[in-house]
Amino acid sequence: MEVQKIKQSKFNFLRVATVAIFSLLSLHSIKAQENTVASKTVKKEVVQDNLLSGVVLDESGPLAGANILLKGTQIGVTADFDGKFKFPKVLQEGDVLLVSYIGYETQKFVIKKIKNF
Repeated sequence: MEVQKIKQSKFNFLRVATVAIFSLLSLHSIKAQENTVASKTVKKEVVQDNLLSGVVLDESGPLAGANILLKGTQIGVTADFDGKFKFPKVLQEGDVLLVSYIGYETQKFVIKKIKNF
């Protein structure tokens, strides 16, 4: 039973982290629109400096202290008490973000080309 809960927890983190990163990667200029919540567990914000920001959550709430790191560098950020973070560097297509948290497997997310609709 305990092993099953741990596996389910890791799967939920993967799912939430995937939704968070892909939702946050959709940042682009918005005119005459209001910021919206991308899902129940992930918020996205449009910021003028085009820095990636968001919230890292799992099924039980914010993941305070989750690490978001640009692969191959020492550039990264740690989520605050509310799971919020703002990445300190503008990301480019092909950059890889590593999202890690104690007790979970590190997840990799590749930055893809952003299309404006």
